[in-house]
Amino acid sequence: MTAAVCLPKCRRVWKSCPPCRYAANAVRRTMNKMAYVRPEYHDRIMRITRVIGHDRLSLSAYIDHVLTHHFNQCEEAIKSLYARNYDAVF
Repeated sequence: MTAAVCLPKCRRVWKSCPPCRYAANAVRRTMNKMAYVRPEYHDRIMRITRVIGHDRLSLSAYIDHVLTHHFNQCEEAIKSLYARNYDAVF
């Protein structure tokens, strides 16, 4: 059995190429939902996930954890601001 080659420009074996592994996993885990992340945040998050995640934590999983924590911590404030700025249609 031969190893799958990753992205055409890369030409490395898929399992030995972290960016290609991430790209494959991110698309699967996010169900094709995309979000823009500033380049400097992307670089910072990738460094964090490499170190604390031991190369097993994807960028999308890290962002999911951060947002979960944010929503849990700020739920009441978000609800209050939403209610204050929401204009009912009827």
